[in-house]
Amino acid sequence: MRHVAITLLLLLPAFGANAQTLALPAQITNASGAVTTGFVTGADKDGIFMSTSPDGGNSIKMPVSGIKDYNIEEPKGWSAALALYQSGDYAQAEAQLAAFARQLEKLVPLRDGFGSQAKLFHWQCLKKQGKYAELAKSMVTQLANPVSFGPAWMEDFQDLQGWAVVGKRDWQMLAQY
Repeated sequence: MRHVAITLLLLLPAFGANAQTLALPAQITNASGAVTTGFVTGADKDGIFMSTSPDGGNSIKMPVSGIKDYNIEEPKGWSAALALYQSGDYAQAEAQLAAFARQLEKLVPLRDGFGSQAKLFHWQCLKKQGKYAELAKSMVTQLANPVSFGPAWMEDFQDLQGWAVVGKRDWQMLAQY
């Protein structure tokens, strides 16, 4: 029993609400063609935060207006989590994608980025398992840091919004949806 408790204590930080933010290796090319290599630690509507260190120390903000292109490496374990989702193992995928959604929260403002995709796939797992109330609750919490999708993902997101209304049991709103 003691061994199990210690193991759980070691695993909780990776899956807990205060899980460490992932800094992802990236290359950003500015408008004049200069390439900056480092770790993306966050983003907002005006720029991307980049650090020379994987722990996020000494981050600088690179304004979106000065960025020509960027390439952010996928998080370790991302492909495995998506493979679980694609194979239909939604319970396992849900746990892993929820962890990614927490760890990549600061990257949500990047359009179609890993932060927003992690949330989208996590919500898809909830929907496919019929966990509509959980889906509704999770989608409401994202309003503080809204996901950012282009046309390719927007249809899926809008579909999930309808299922979230089902989770709230708001039949009037569903009729209007």
